[in-house]
Amino acid sequence: MLRRRRPVIAFLSLALCLTLSLLAWIIVEEEPLWELPDFQDPIPSNLSSPPSLRRSATLYDTNFSFVLDLAEYNRSYPALQNYRCRAVIGLQGYCRTQEPLILMAVKSHASARYRRDALRRTWAKERRIGGFTFKPVFLMANSGKKRQMMRLIEEASFFGDILMWDFFESHHNLSLKERCFLEWLYYRCHEAKYIFKG
Repeated sequence: MLRRRRPVIAFLSLALCLTLSLLAWIIVEEEPLWELPDFQDPIPSNLSSPPSLRRSATLYDTNFSFVLDLAEYNRSYPALQNYRCRAVIGLQGYCRTQEPLILMAVKSHASARYRRDALRRTWAKERRIGGFTFKPVFLMANSGKKRQMMRLIEEASFFGDILMWDFFESHHNLSLKERCFLEWLYYRCHEAKYIFKG
C-alpha cells in the first residue's frame, strides 16, 4: 500500500512546487509600477499646452459644416483635455540627420518586443531611401508592470528608437498617445519632412 502512495505523493509534491514557483514568478512579473521616473532625455509636462477654453468649434467639409460642442467633448474625454504630456524617454536629437528625414511612427505596447524586433529587421529598419533618411520611432506608455518596464528601458537604451510617456497604456489612451506624439514632433522633431503612422 505504501509503495503505491509514494509516486502519488512525489507527483503531488512536484505539482505543488511548480504551482508555487509559477505564482512567485507571476507576482514578481506583475509587480505594479505606478510612477515612472525620468529615464532618457525627458520632456517635462510644463511644456505641454494648456486645455482649450473654447466652448464650441465648427468643423468644415466640402459640403457640410459640423458644430462640435467642446463642453460635451471635455466631459466625455477628460484625459485628453487635462493631461499634460510628460515623456520619460524623450529622444532628444533623434531627428537630426544630414539628409531630409522620413519618420515612421508606430504605436506599440511594452509586451510587443518580438513585433518591434521584426519591424526593425524588415520594413521599419533605419536606412537611406532615395536621398532621405528613414527612421522608425515606437510610441509607448507605462504598462504598469515593473519587470516589463525595466526590460523596455533596456531595449530603449540599446536601440534608441522608443518614445515613452508616463500615462498608462490602454486602448482608450490611443488618442492621448497621438496628441503627445504631435507635441513631441513640435518640440523635438521639427526636422521631419514626412511622417508615416503605423
